[in-house]
Amino acid sequence: MEEEKFEQLKETAKKEYEALIEIRCPYFNENIKFTSEGFQHMLFKGASKLKMRDRSTQIMRLKLFKLAAELLRITKTVQEYHLQKQFITVTHHNKKETVLKDVEYWGFIAILHARKIKVVVKQTGNGAKKFWSIIPNWRTGKSDDVCNHTGDLEND
Repeated sequence: MEEEKFEQLKETAKKEYEALIEIRCPYFNENIKFTSEGFQHMLFKGASKLKMRDRSTQIMRLKLFKLAAELLRITKTVQEYHLQKQFITVTHHNKKETVLKDVEYWGFIAILHARKIKVVVKQTGNGAKKFWSIIPNWRTGKSDDVCNHTGDLEND
């Protein structure tokens, strides 16, 4: 994809993403927030934002993210769950501190509009549940399968 078209896709996706704000999810019976962290995660790997994803992966995620909202509005079943302890930098009394917190991830998988996707929701400590990622997720058992995930919900 040409640079100009890629930048246009990114800008369009960002505007649509920012318009979402939050979505009611029947599985949690609460709202899932769409924060800038989730959008950045479609472009960068992990929470550190130090390594940019390759362009084809960014394009795929940017094109698919509309399905994330659709899936979260209807899902009543979780397919994956992961809990880990993670050091998080927080501001407490105007000082930055690193604290150990629980970080939870939920993976929701569905076939929507002939696309099998996985949407990941993340919660740090007692904070809000947030959209974290959308991943094309399909396997047919053939050697030339496309697989764009590793099973690591933090980095996928």
